[in-house]
Amino acid sequence: MEVASQYQAHGTPMGYLIDEKGTIASNLAAGAPALLALASAGSATAEERKAQQKPKGKGNKPLSESRLNRSGLKAGTPAPMFRLARLEGGDLALEEYRGRQVLLVFSDPQCGPCDQLAPHLERLHHERRDLQVLMVSRQDVETNRQKVAKLGLTFPVVLQKSWEISLLYAMFATPVGYLIDEQGVLASDVAVGVEPILALAARPSVSTNGQRPSRPVRLGPGFETPLPEQT
Repeated sequence: MEVASQYQAHGTPMGYLIDEKGTIASNLAAGAPALLALASAGSATAEERKAQQKPKGKGNKPLSESRLNRSGLKAGTPAPMFRLARLEGGDLALEEYRGRQVLLVFSDPQCGPCDQLAPHLERLHHERRDLQVLMVSRQDVETNRQKVAKLGLTFPVVLQKSWEISLLYAMFATPVGYLIDEQGVLASDVAVGVEPILALAARPSVSTNGQRPSRPVRLGPGFETPLPEQT
């Protein structure tokens, strides 16, 4: 991860466009569509760029010109509702957690930073009674079951078929996360990478009974998150 840290890329897939002189020619792109847009922009010749300015038929717009939001939703936006299959069976709807804070994390069983994040999420699940951890993963059921068993995860994991829920939350990368408040509103902008996601859980907040969590829990080197006071 030392190279990724130098480029401030804390998740997968992410990338930059580097020009012929070795200079970074783009902002950090997160997610497959954004990376493909970079590749499209980088390979376009002067003639191709001129051609791209001509009117196109419906459905032929290149990714580099797409207006699709790929930079995440902003704090204050109502969290898009969804109902997905649980890994252990049955369905789970986000609205079931109304009245509780939710740390919503998008993951992938083949994502290295997601594996690094998972033990911290598991500890949050056990230590933070005021916070519900919910993971939205991808790929097939068996692959995810093996990964969950390997990592020893016990918090809820639901599966999207492809990127359909990521589309609703405007970010096509993993791991990314949002903090959702008790009213179902995003309490944060999107967090990308292990440390920013854990920082969401470390934010001071008022629980539904009006008490403010105060006692810290050690998650690992450099990470702390508050734990509600014992009553």
